[in-house]
Amino acid sequence: MQWQNATVIGNKQWNERLCSLRIKAQLPAYEAGQFVSVALPESDGKPLARPYSLVNSPADDDYEFYFNRVDDGPLSPRLQQLKVGDGLLVATRAAGFLVLSQVPDAEQLWLLATGTGIGPFLAMLQTRDPWMRFKTVILVHGIRNRSEMAYIDTLSAIKREHPEQFQFQHSITRQITDNTLQQRIPYAITDGSLEDKCNTRFSANKSQVMICGNPAMVADSSAALVKKGLIKNRRRQPGQITVEVYK
Repeated sequence: MQWQNATVIGNKQWNERLCSLRIKAQLPAYEAGQFVSVALPESDGKPLARPYSLVNSPADDDYEFYFNRVDDGPLSPRLQQLKVGDGLLVATRAAGFLVLSQVPDAEQLWLLATGTGIGPFLAMLQTRDPWMRFKTVILVHGIRNRSEMAYIDTLSAIKREHPEQFQFQHSITRQITDNTLQQRIPYAITDGSLEDKCNTRFSANKSQVMICGNPAMVADSSAALVKKGLIKNRRRQPGQITVEVYK
């Protein structure tokens, strides 16, 4: 893998675990939803790298990624401690297939995320593509408590810009909060409460669903959607379910 030097220009701590780093770097053209490998040198000088989805629109001059600190992880605690002006390494190209160009046209686009899996969807929502291709765009973000409600200002701005097309819902599992779902996304799909909350229904004829988050949520949500008649989207067999697993 080829690397380039990058510089931290912003570090936002959402809570004790969640962090957004904004960096100055030079990437060739890429598609919203893709990820880039980020690295810091180890003691032997070799880069220790992990992939992170880019949160910003590809039209931005700077780049941002949103991540969760893993306490015993070798990289994320170090990234969280970086300050403005610090250096890091970034791969010279972005990659990944959780992109709208891989998704067939439909009437509605569902974006289901847990935790930092919201990152690629934030990038997509800040481009023209979803608003040109889908009549309705619904973002559902599964979190544990209110401190994990990241990027609310960004989502509110998107809502103001697309008031008739866009809606977003939080599903909070460990804190009772008004006007949100109170269960895991797969359960909310299964019992119909997610559809009730969003005042619409999943349909193989009109829905496309993109899912990004922890492996259990992705697997369980996909299975729940299959029971509603949707199938996985593949290049040779277009369907309605497109997924990315965050490990």
